[in-house]
Amino acid sequence: MADYKNMTAIEALREAKDASGMTAEAIARGAGLSATHLRRYLDPGDNYAPSLSIIPALCRVMRNTILLQWLEAQIQMTPDDALVTPAATRADVLTAVARAGCALGEVQRIVAEARVLYPSTAREIRSGLGDVIAACRNAQAGLQPLAEQRDSRAALASLGEGAQEPPGALPEPMEGETRRPWWKVWR
Repeated sequence: MADYKNMTAIEALREAKDASGMTAEAIARGAGLSATHLRRYLDPGDNYAPSLSIIPALCRVMRNTILLQWLEAQIQMTPDDALVTPAATRADVLTAVARAGCALGEVQRIVAEARVLYPSTAREIRSGLGDVIAACRNAQAGLQPLAEQRDSRAALASLGEGAQEPPGALPEPMEGETRRPWWKVWR
C-alpha cells in the first residue's frame, strides 16, 4: 500500500491516474476539465492542484478512491502519533521494529501451542495481534518526521549516526573483527 500520508497532491493524482490506466485527455474529458488543466495538476514543477469540488469527479472518472484515501491520510492523526517521540537514531528504529517482532512472536507462540482454537484462544490471539498493530504503529509514528523529509541529505542527517555514509553502506569492522557474509549470520 502506498504511503499516502507522505505523498504530495501531485504524487497522489499521478498514482490515481496510473491505477486507472487512462490517458490524461480521457480523464480530463470525463471530469469536464481541459486537458491543459489536468496536465498542470500532474506536473511536479507546477504548484497547481485541483479544487475540492473537482476531486469526486476525478475519482468517478478514474474509478478509484486514491485521491480520497490521500486526503484522509492528510487529516488522520492516530493517538499513537501524539505519544511517540520521533526516532533519532537507527537504534531507535531497530528497537521499535524489534518490539513489533517480539509481539508477533508471542502471537505465533500462542497459535503454535494451541491444539484447538477455542473462542478464548481466538480472543487471546486477537489481543496479541492488537499488540502487534500497536507496536507497528509506534514504529511508524516514530519514523513519520523522517518520512516527511523531502531532501535525502536532511533525512540522513536527522538520523545522526552514519549520516555521511551512503544509503545501504555497512559500517567498517572494528579492529580485529572480520566481516561475515549475511547468509552465515543465520546459521
